[in-house]
Order: sequence, then C-alpha cells, then structure tokens
Amino acid sequence: MNAATYINDFYEAIKTHNVFFPEDTLDLNLYKKITEEPVTERDVDYVSELANRYIYKVISVCDKTIGEMGYTSTCHFMADIHRRALIENGIKPEDISLTIGEVHLDDKPMYDTSKSFIKQILDEGPESTLELKLHCWLTFKNRYIIDPSIQFNLVKRQVFKRTDLCENNLVYALGEDYSSARYTWSMRDGSEKSVEVNEMLRYEPILVDNDFYFRVQETPLEYLELCKEFKHLDAKARSNIEKAKSNMLRKLSDLKAMYSLYQQEKKHRDVGRNDPCWCGSGLKFKKCHGKN
Repeated sequence: MNAATYINDFYEAIKTHNVFFPEDTLDLNLYKKITEEPVTERDVDYVSELANRYIYKVISVCDKTIGEMGYTSTCHFMADIHRRALIENGIKPEDISLTIGEVHLDDKPMYDTSKSFIKQILDEGPESTLELKLHCWLTFKNRYIIDPSIQFNLVKRQVFKRTDLCENNLVYALGEDYSSARYTWSMRDGSEKSVEVNEMLRYEPILVDNDFYFRVQETPLEYLELCKEFKHLDAKARSNIEKAKSNMLRKLSDLKAMYSLYQQEKKHRDVGRNDPCWCGSGLKFKKCHGKN
C-alpha cells in the first residue's frame, strides 16, 4: 500500500465529507498538520494492541446476536465502536477517523462501491433496504489502517480458512512504513503461500465521516450496551444514543400494547357461548359481546 496515494485519497475523502455535509465540515488544514507529525512503529503497535484487546469485548457482547460471520456485514458497527474505545483509551479524536470506501484484494475490488452509492445510502438513511456494498475501517494519523472486520470477510470469501483466524491479531493494522504481519493465503488452486497483508490489500478512502454509523443504522441494544462504559463520548454521539434509547423504549411500549391486545383477543376466543362474558357485565357471552 502506497502511503502517499492513501494520504491523497484520504484528503479527497475529507473534501467529499464537506460536500455531503456543508453544515458540519472537517478542517482539512488540521488533518494536513496531523500528517506532518512524526509517528513511530510503537505508536501504531499501541493503537493496534488496544483495538485487538477491545475486539474480544465486542465479540462477548455481540456473538449471540451477530455471530462470527455476521461481522462481515457490520463493518460500520465494528469501526465506530472501536473508534470510540480508542478515544476512551486516550487516542485523540482527530487522530482516528472512520473511513468509508473500497478495498482491493489482489487488485480486484471487493465491494464495487462508489461515491454515488455511498451518497444514496446516506440519503436513504436507516430506512434504506439497500445492501451495504462498501467497507468501513479506521484511519490512524491519516495513513495507517486499523480494520476490525476485514479478516472475518476474508474468511467468508474463503481467502483465509476459519482456522487461520489469528487469536491475537483479529484487527489488522496496515501501512506502507509499518511492518505488516505475514499470513497464510489459501490460493484458488488449493495451494497456500505466505503473504504480507500490505501486499494483498489496497484500501481506497472515499468518505471520512465519524457519524456514518448513526446516519445509516438504527442503533441496536448491543451498541448501547458497549457504550455504557464510555465516559468521553462527544455531544453528538450522546444525543444519538439518547435518541436511540428513546426509540427503543417507544418500540418496547408498542410491543407491550400489541401483546396486551393479543392476550385479550385470545381470551375472547376461548370464551364459550354460555360462559360469563369477558367484559364483566354478568351476562352470558352469547347475550352480551357474543351476540353478533
């Protein structure tokens, strides 16, 4: 992965954000200053280690509902919750960005996404029925990739075997000047070869948007559960979470009302013609609500 190309694409993705959301622009000059800051391999190792440690917390909360292979279709969930966990552990918010775009595997696009498709998903919002044909990951310091869900996707696509999932490195960290780990790659002809992830995957940023998850997804219980421990949520995230809680309570209330009606109707159906009417009038059902 070429760092200069990625950084330029990342800047273009920030500009796309500012076109899509003119009322909530990102400061491109701030990001250019971040690029100039020195970053050591130790810095990337630290962020990668934090993310790898946190993914097991996510799995423990979500496994029963999402399931291992379900993480391939919840990349926006995984990226968002990991970003918030990294900020909670001291990473500056401006240093870690939720990035949406394309991933090329062996120089072939995995998702066939585009800027226009991402805009359509955003326009339709949480009610969209479109398949989320895109990928979300985190960009650290504008040029290092922290990806909590790509490995699950590579297993789903049978690039890696399920047994190849590395217990201590479920979250990939990539970057041209960062020593990427080597993995066994199962070739289509049945053979295997050891490759560096940097050689195998190329990331193409299209949009930078730290609020993408809330824009396109109704917030599930698992997200609310994981957010309970976060003390450094930004105001917008807190507002979105409170809105999600309110919606969930309303839906729960609606479900209870529907269940109550169902129970009443079930009770009515079980009343015999000569039984006392369910309304409490004292009359037989056939002479009261059973007349018709």
